[in-house]
Amino acid sequence: MADISRVFSKEDLVLVRIRSVADPEYLRQSRSYQVSDCETMMTEVRKAFEARKVSPLLDQFEKPLHIIDQFVKGMTVLVQALDPIAQIIWGGFLIVFKNVVRFVDLIGTISACFDTLSNTLARSFLLHGLGGVGKTQLAAHFAYTHWDDYDIIIWAVADTEQSLDDHFLQAAAALGLPHEGDASAIVTNVMNWLTDCNHNWLIIFDNVDNESLLLRFWPKSAKGSILLTSRQRLLGTTMVDGACEVSSLEKEDGASMIQLLLENEVSDAQDRHLVEEMAKALGGLPLALAQMAGYLRTNHVTVREFLGNYNNSEYARRLFGRPASLDHEQHQQTLETVWRLSLEKLSADAKTLLWITVFLHPDEMPCSIFQIRNVSPGRPLLPALQVLDTSHNTLQYKEAESSLTKQSLVTYNEKELSLSIHRLVQQSALYQLLDGDPGSLRVAVSGAVHVLYHAYPRQCPLGKPIPNWPACQQYTTHVLHLLDLYETEKKVREIADINTLTLFTELLCDCGVYLWARCLFGDAERLARASIEVAERVLEPHDCLRAQPYTLLGCICIRAGNRREEAVKSLETALHIRKENMQIDYKDADPPLHIDIQLANAYSNLGIVAKQMGEFARAAKLYEQAIEIKERQRDHCAGFLLALSLHNVGKLHCLQGRVEEAVKFFRECQAEMSIYQDDDEMKARQAVWLCSLAEAEASLGHIEDAEAHFSQSLETLKKVMEGSLDAGMACLRFGIFRYGAGRFEEALALFNDAERIFSVKPTVALDQQIVSKNRLAYCLHWLGRTYAQLGQESDSEEAQSRASELYVGITGKETSVDPEKALEGYGRLVSDD
Repeated sequence: MADISRVFSKEDLVLVRIRSVADPEYLRQSRSYQVSDCETMMTEVRKAFEARKVSPLLDQFEKPLHIIDQFVKGMTVLVQALDPIAQIIWGGFLIVFKNVVRFVDLIGTISACFDTLSNTLARSFLLHGLGGVGKTQLAAHFAYTHWDDYDIIIWAVADTEQSLDDHFLQAAAALGLPHEGDASAIVTNVMNWLTDCNHNWLIIFDNVDNESLLLRFWPKSAKGSILLTSRQRLLGTTMVDGACEVSSLEKEDGASMIQLLLENEVSDAQDRHLVEEMAKALGGLPLALAQMAGYLRTNHVTVREFLGNYNNSEYARRLFGRPASLDHEQHQQTLETVWRLSLEKLSADAKTLLWITVFLHPDEMPCSIFQIRNVSPGRPLLPALQVLDTSHNTLQYKEAESSLTKQSLVTYNEKELSLSIHRLVQQSALYQLLDGDPGSLRVAVSGAVHVLYHAYPRQCPLGKPIPNWPACQQYTTHVLHLLDLYETEKKVREIADINTLTLFTELLCDCGVYLWARCLFGDAERLARASIEVAERVLEPHDCLRAQPYTLLGCICIRAGNRREEAVKSLETALHIRKENMQIDYKDADPPLHIDIQLANAYSNLGIVAKQMGEFARAAKLYEQAIEIKERQRDHCAGFLLALSLHNVGKLHCLQGRVEEAVKFFRECQAEMSIYQDDDEMKARQAVWLCSLAEAEASLGHIEDAEAHFSQSLETLKKVMEGSLDAGMACLRFGIFRYGAGRFEEALALFNDAERIFSVKPTVALDQQIVSKNRLAYCLHWLGRTYAQLGQESDSEEAQSRASELYVGITGKETSVDPEKALEGYGRLVSDD
């Protein structure tokens, strides 16, 4: 009560006492009053009304009064000429000042509303948004704050025609008009009265569900104003002069609302950081904030305890579906019941789309992924998923998408051509799926896998290693969200059919390859292991798809630390599966190109590990087997993979001191890569490998050839990937060559270029930052050496100090005092072996 006394006068406090008397359910749960005070307080109220000669108003109320910020069951007429108390109580409702104190004002929304309704050329305004976002409360707040701007305010719930008829009947009675007999005649009388009167009026149509219902109740007079609330944003384009979407509260405003609702009933309610975390967890949705605040108060749960339990899906599901956990009638609408009406109005196709979005990340779902243009005959869609098949027309999908956005269950971003869904709507829909019809859950899981499978770029072994980086980045968050639900919800794992799980296996591998290429080894390994688990459940032992996740896991082990034995085990499993596949499926026929290439890659991958383990003879034999297969399949798109094997063999020969042999393989590698002249990414890869040829030529004393190839490599990388880590590494390798030739000034310039590139913190991934840091340490060491050669000792010491500091941070070890051993240590930081 202290908060209210600071805002309102003593006379205003009577209204709060009226509300407490008139609402016994609240009174029983209130700590400010005892139930036994009811008769005494009612007597005081009646005396106040009698003194103002409006006591007959009290006789109208046989049931407890309700506050206007709930789903009210009547209509309010507020007539400016009556007594102040009568202005507030009329037709069965009470606008309670206490509620206004708790209201978190969305100033921009209220201002936009008033600016439109104040315009002489405009008379109607729509507040639209998701159920539970606070549209009714905003309308009530607008009525209160602009009390003096209107002579008459009529509030009508507009979800059904019956409701509108009933409310306008009450309006007729309140205005002294005939209110018995034909409902249409009564409405006509009210419309005529509003047209002819000299009063400034406002009609609030709350919860408009069908715009056609309003045609009979829409005044033709330009004297008044009309405010609507609806979940349907399309009303703003067809009926009204202005509209504003009511969005969820920002974290700060949400926290303020929670603290107002909790008052001092919860011990840690004043811990702003905790309350902001609670607001963030609940997505800033006012109904959710009110519902959970009520739960905390009535069950004596602290904010910290709530946050600790909220990530438990069963706990959250129980909370959002239980009105009994709340502390007052106005919040007995749970999130599930608020959205149920919207769900019931969806078409079957729209429901299917909504169920699919449950398994995608809630933000930035590209509309294009829901439109599959080429469904594979061998991997058909379930009958309920035909809305996704847009190979013939897109109308069915467009109608379903429109149905979702119309009910404000999803939001359409016209600029990004994407959909988003409020996290609590998504969560509520998930609970309905898990607790409802298994068939709907099966359709939802299958749909999510299909849309991502068809959208995600295939990591085909023929051609580019990563065909479309931006698309991979865009869809990866959705794949990870889908995997989260697969791993945490047992019903999801059990309900998926074999066709869906087969696609899921391949999707996880494709995404894992992308993450591996971006050096995100933790997530990549998670996807690889999940893919292995699914593949072992549903695929035949000799199915070559089983080999893919084992190959991915082996490649991760090669690059993500000293896990060579684990890499060998995974890669040998992959090779064994592919050999079995060849023996069973292609015993009497030549295998297609992609099967041959995958087998060749299995040999190459094991060759890489053998080389790292110093088993050069075994590595050479494995590489030879890979090259033999790839050369047998002389196809344009196999060039990259053959070039990769040739490059690996060249590096192996260098390690064995057979540099002349290495040069031959490096040149063959360049010849294979020459077919990709129109592909910048492949040209960049060719330029990186060209440095290997240049280094081999330099060690043979072919200085002019080495100089030309280094220059060509750097020029290409600057042209197609300026500022990339590969460009920085080319500068560094070229600089080392010039240092060895005694051209220290030129080497210094190249090292400085490399340092500038490596010093820029990459934004794509933490692991990329690690790679950059490793290369920076190596570069600084060479800078220090070069400064020393040029007699710049202070610069040399500074560079070596920075290099040493980075080295210690990366390895946990001190650099060797022996310059050559130190160089060897720095070299290991950037080695790809």
